[in-house]
Amino acid sequence: SCYYEFTGLIGDVTQHDFKKAVDLILKEINGKDFAPRIFLKLSADFFQTDISNTDYTKNVLDCRALPDTLISSCFNGILLGFIAHGEPERQYIKGLEFCQYSILTSEERDRCYQWLLGQTVKTHSPVCQSVEEKYRQYCQI
Repeated sequence: SCYYEFTGLIGDVTQHDFKKAVDLILKEINGKDFAPRIFLKLSADFFQTDISNTDYTKNVLDCRALPDTLISSCFNGILLGFIAHGEPERQYIKGLEFCQYSILTSEERDRCYQWLLGQTVKTHSPVCQSVEEKYRQYCQI
């Protein structure tokens, strides 16, 4: 819990340099069973500032540069960032644009739609109907 809460301060300490933040945290918790949870929060916290960017390729590449056991959690943090820091009642707009990035693997794309649609879009809404049919299953019931 302590590491989780202090993760929010890492961006300030590292002048919002994700690589520096990663190095700082990995020195302390590399290999710990709670490390994925910390990297989910780190990525989401950094995304609070990054959501105003027009391109999120760097965020994806930063996650992919992590040890294999942390990549998925970091990517999920990006998705959580869209939900937590997006425009209220319209968090899905930038998030769904992100889900279409060509840089995403099919697994990342599927997870992207699952997180964003599942937490922000109702099944019978025009937004749900606007996504590819194979992803509509993830919309909220």
